[in-house]
Amino acid sequence: MKRNAAVFIMVLGICSVCLAGCADSMHTEEELVAPKGEEAQEQQAQEEAAQAAQGEAAGQAEGAGAGEGQQEDAAWGNVASQVQAPERYRNELSVDGVNVKIDACLVIPDVPGIKTKTVTGRVFTQEDYDTVNRALLGGGSLWERDYGVMEATNGFTVGEIEEKIAALERARDVDGADGNEPYGDKEETLNEQIGQWEERKEAGKAAGLEEPVIVEVPAVVGSEEAGTSPEDGEGGNGLSGYVTKDGEDYYVRLANDLTPEWRLAEFAVEGMRKKGSFASVLESEQGKYAEKIAALGLDTESIQAQAQDLVTQMGIGGIALQGGEYMANYKLGDVGKEVYDQFVYGVHAVRVEDGVPVTYTYADGGNVSIGDDFPDGAAWIWWPYEEMTLIYDEKGIVSFLWRNPYEVKALSSDYVFLMPFSDIQNIFEEMIVKKKKDTFNGEGERFDITVDEVRLGYMRVREMDSAEGTLVPVWDFFGAETWKDAEGREYYSRDSDYISLLTINAMDGTVLDREAGF
Repeated sequence: MKRNAAVFIMVLGICSVCLAGCADSMHTEEELVAPKGEEAQEQQAQEEAAQAAQGEAAGQAEGAGAGEGQQEDAAWGNVASQVQAPERYRNELSVDGVNVKIDACLVIPDVPGIKTKTVTGRVFTQEDYDTVNRALLGGGSLWERDYGVMEATNGFTVGEIEEKIAALERARDVDGADGNEPYGDKEETLNEQIGQWEERKEAGKAAGLEEPVIVEVPAVVGSEEAGTSPEDGEGGNGLSGYVTKDGEDYYVRLANDLTPEWRLAEFAVEGMRKKGSFASVLESEQGKYAEKIAALGLDTESIQAQAQDLVTQMGIGGIALQGGEYMANYKLGDVGKEVYDQFVYGVHAVRVEDGVPVTYTYADGGNVSIGDDFPDGAAWIWWPYEEMTLIYDEKGIVSFLWRNPYEVKALSSDYVFLMPFSDIQNIFEEMIVKKKKDTFNGEGERFDITVDEVRLGYMRVREMDSAEGTLVPVWDFFGAETWKDAEGREYYSRDSDYISLLTINAMDGTVLDREAGF
């Protein structure tokens, strides 16, 4: 994979330092790690104790060695020194069809030690809404269309209805859809749908609905955990509507829906010029759309600077940027193939605690198996990880999503023990082979894997039936992988800065499932 040196920008100057030889650079905010007052003595004592324990463990690891040709010896301070991290991690192995090439930089927080933290989900508050609205939308008023007045057209203007009619007619007359068959997800035929919209258009002209009729709605966020958005017709703890800024409308939706089985708090702002669900475009796919991406003329460094300024203006404590990537809407094209449209650039922000980031990956942390492997008596609680993504196009911000904010509490008063990196790499090399071999379906299949980055950060770990988690330090191994059959045909190939090939608990070496969250 090719990493942009500017991709990993840390907002507010927080987070990690990347060891020499890596493409990106992280910086630490001094005030987060510099002790003050009486707390200085306590923290200094903790640091000295942690370093002494880590030094003893490192000495034992040094005697054991890490294998010839796998590491370049270097001495680094703080956590990197404690785990005896190499400048780069290099090795190659090939076992029973699994071929792994490792040439990876290590990204390690520049902190004296790492503590575990307890986290729970929380609702979005009025302060959250006001802060984001002020920074992102200039503090604009929330409004909605007056659907009572616009009842004849179901809330649409005449112009919008004409656009819908044109799209349906294009599907019939240009794309070849059968006008006498049900179309889309409707029971009505395509011709019947066109007729219905024609009736609405005439009703809209008669009512003079060339422009929308709007009414201001209260932007009030409740304090209850369980709730639904008002648009669902059940009241509850949430709000939705539009805010206009610089002549452009943005749809705003805030929903706090935290029940014993379902943990979802979501705050979304979506611009109207590009609508839809944006998905990441893997690096292996970007070549197919190179011309479209280049035509956008996006200055990704400028976009990252804009995102940094926005998060700074929001003043949300403990949030920093981890990196960015190209994204797009996707849809089904001919013969069911996925095609991408409306390319944009998304920037991912993460929580940082005591200088240690909660590493972002594509995994949402809410997926578990509910089949034969589901433990007896366990109750599945759906609780995805915290996520914040800001999406931009050539005109500026397109959308903003903040999901499942954490409430963080201290768990360990002392720094935790971290295994020497030599032990971690041995575990990785053993388990990545085992994991891929377990995937093989037929004789002669193979996995080709490259690893180009290893990152130390937090992951939220929990029991599947618990709504409380723990931030624990983990090593994530990033790179690319290709799965081929005996004839060399690809089953799949994926490469991204945000797909972790393997996640290992830095304290005890256990392999964690990022999709499930434990």
